[in-house]
Amino acid sequence: FKVLKVYASGVAQREFLMQQRAYLAVEQARARGEQVARIPKPFFARDIHLGKTTAEKFKRSGVKVEGDKVGVIMMDFADGEDLATLLYKEALRHRGYANALLTEMSLEEIMEQVASQLRFNRPGGKGRTEAEREFEKRKIEMENADKLFKFLVNKGFKIDAAIPDTVERTVRALHASGLVWRDGHERNIMIHGS
Repeated sequence: FKVLKVYASGVAQREFLMQQRAYLAVEQARARGEQVARIPKPFFARDIHLGKTTAEKFKRSGVKVEGDKVGVIMMDFADGEDLATLLYKEALRHRGYANALLTEMSLEEIMEQVASQLRFNRPGGKGRTEAEREFEKRKIEMENADKLFKFLVNKGFKIDAAIPDTVERTVRALHASGLVWRDGHERNIMIHGS
């Protein structure tokens, strides 16, 4: 399977080159026998023209559309489920939700249920500047993540030690190649299998 990632026009080529460097760095580490994560192989990047209806749909979904163009990268599909989604689903399993119900719920519904049941805080917009509001949002997100982790730990949930160890080795391989993983978070760690 392949996937298209959508970027603002002009950004995809730069992201493609970074993704390509990351892919090669990790593949070289794997060739040396290191147990590292799989990074999807990028195939190409292009700016493409959109029709008016498609451009409007992209804009509504938060994609920056310059005129009638966006940038796209075609890359391997990363199989599995992201770590954040797995943690949210695990919290609901401990609240009695059946797996069949969880597979029918959207991620937004799952996150809303967890937020409600664990009484997550919501940013109140008290900051006077955009930077202050962004800081408040990040702070509250970290507090909510802490609530989620404490809840799961109290329920006996444990993450297989191989996962953070593999992520650490992968980050080291990237750093050794002069790369920094700027968006390293639970949504960008895909878990495949049990």
